[in-house]
Amino acid sequence: MLASPKESPKESETRLEPIDKVSRALAAAVADSPADATEIAWLEVRHRAASHGGRNNERRERHERSAFVRVREKGRIGCYRAESCDRGDLERAVRLALAEARLAPISETLDGADAAGASTPNPEGKSEFATPLCDPEIVRLSADSARGLLERGLGDEESGRLAWSVGSLAYAATHSPVLSAEVTGIQLEIHVGRGPMSGRAAAVGRSLAALGPRTLLEAARAMRRSERAEPYSANGAPFVLAPLAFARLLGLLNRQALSSWGYQGGIEGSWLHGRLGETIASERFTLLDDATDVRALPLPFDLRGRTKRPIELIDRGVFLTPAIDDALAKELGREPTPHAIGPDESRATHLVVSPGDTSPSDLLAAAEGGYWISDLAPLEGFEPRALRFRGVAHGVRRITNGKLGNAIENFSWDGDLPKVLANLEVVGSELLAVADAEPFLGATLAPAVVVART
Repeated sequence: MLASPKESPKESETRLEPIDKVSRALAAAVADSPADATEIAWLEVRHRAASHGGRNNERRERHERSAFVRVREKGRIGCYRAESCDRGDLERAVRLALAEARLAPISETLDGADAAGASTPNPEGKSEFATPLCDPEIVRLSADSARGLLERGLGDEESGRLAWSVGSLAYAATHSPVLSAEVTGIQLEIHVGRGPMSGRAAAVGRSLAALGPRTLLEAARAMRRSERAEPYSANGAPFVLAPLAFARLLGLLNRQALSSWGYQGGIEGSWLHGRLGETIASERFTLLDDATDVRALPLPFDLRGRTKRPIELIDRGVFLTPAIDDALAKELGREPTPHAIGPDESRATHLVVSPGDTSPSDLLAAAEGGYWISDLAPLEGFEPRALRFRGVAHGVRRITNGKLGNAIENFSWDGDLPKVLANLEVVGSELLAVADAEPFLGATLAPAVVVART
């Protein structure tokens, strides 16, 4: 279905800065800095999307680029953001960060810049993954070629959307080798048919070849129903959340409770704040962040230069840790975790649910008379202290005789995530990779689950 794309003539206008140039610029700026300790994190990403079929033929592009400079001078911290890796811009950013530090109070937070180099992937600063992080075919992919690929692979009443990202990460710090990585990510979504009877399927990967488009199209076609959709009836039967639907809820949990920002909760408070070591979900639920799993779109380090490693967040329902930034490290008396996605926030970006031992057929049998939900979109979270949500259920099927039966009309589901997690009755054995947002920083590996209705 998908062949190798050719580069558009306009591509040269949006090419990324060469990673070697970025690495040299960051290293020089750190070496020339007069501060006691200096660190610079570079992130440049070009996000693109294109679609074919459906109501709209989408073409979208967004380009972001920044160098975040952080210095420590006599126990005081100063920060500044530059928008390029040009020598003059970086030197100016260092000076302005230093000026801010001289006016700041003495910091008592744990600070990565003081221990720079303590957590590098290896002495050379190179990533070591069996699967490459950057696919040249995705780098060459343009909106026109992406739409062409979709047009050639999809038939009547079939629509598809490709969203892909091309970017680079780099980190330089005092007394530390420069870390750098070029990264790609891509997500393919396919809809077969329209409305409640349509079939849906999605896949993500670091490479174009990893998507398995023909298998994905077959899966979406198999989910399609031709009969008239029945109205939904709230009969107390269980829900089966497909991996895509469950991954949406996990993304909400991650943002509003497990991230450093979500855990602290701001004015409204957080569901998980102060509950370390407590049982907050079914014992069948274990969740970790694993940036070394090739299925979860791996990364070698975070934006504070810390080596990525598997970290358990929830173990058999017991809450172990959120993502921890410097400020939260002081509050909890723990060291920061390698989850920095920016200067002021840490968030796990490679969620992996430990699979159960229930096959897809046995999982459906366990939810006889219930409803299969393929997707929840759009999904809105509110009341962070209660983690309530509202989502539109798509691709709903009644489960009859252990199989997917009649189509059910889309419906709005108002619920709260703590009850969903507490009432997980069955966890499936097969994991699907899903990107919660742009497929760049990572993906979620989620199974299908049976949720008892309360």
